[in-house]
Amino acid sequence: MITLKLTSYKSRTTNVAVSSLNHPEFHSQNLNLAMLLTLLLLAFSCMPEKTLAKDCTINSFAVQADFNVERFLGKWYEMKWFSYYYHDHYEGIKPMYEDFTLVYTQQSDGNISMVSAMRDPTAHRGCDLYNSTLYLTDTPAKLRMDKRNQGKLSDYWIIKTDYSNFAVVYICSEEKTDGTCGNAKAWVYSRHHGLAHDLMADADRQLERVCMDTTLFYTTQRIQSCPTQPNSVVG
Repeated sequence: MITLKLTSYKSRTTNVAVSSLNHPEFHSQNLNLAMLLTLLLLAFSCMPEKTLAKDCTINSFAVQADFNVERFLGKWYEMKWFSYYYHDHYEGIKPMYEDFTLVYTQQSDGNISMVSAMRDPTAHRGCDLYNSTLYLTDTPAKLRMDKRNQGKLSDYWIIKTDYSNFAVVYICSEEKTDGTCGNAKAWVYSRHHGLAHDLMADADRQLERVCMDTTLFYTTQRIQSCPTQPNSVVG
């Protein structure tokens, strides 16, 4: 009799355990947990690359592979640009240039002469021009720029170009102690007066890759191009 009671007790205990697993509330909790995990996985998979990528150190930025200087030479039209210094100090105060173009010409020493032409909206829409020099380095797409040939060098990196349609250029003029950029500038250039949507989208991806916020960029107004071969060039 004692053995039968113990067996009966164990049986009831097992039945209770099994019945609790089959309880609707238990399955509901498991289902809710599974749904929550699924939603979290979907959220992470849909996060933009610039949110997931935490490395904004300058030395981690890739530039145009196998950069070909000769193919890059010639005339480029500025489509849009951004400068943190302008954004922080001059936005809404200092007007932006219009009709900005660049012409790259290779010098006899192999370095590059860069003529910049732009229209000043405050000077009766007259044209300003100046000369700068780009110096070659051991990394072909990582040039050094002497802006207006004043003797002060800064990085001038060709992040991406297909040579015949668009180019993305990046400058960091102030590197922080942690290796990130404290004063970045970037441009999107085109061989033509406009740029197709798919190419602009590609350019935006390149800008985001170097930790630039594409929503802050200024679109360059195009009215009438300035000549890039005047009798005299400023700078």
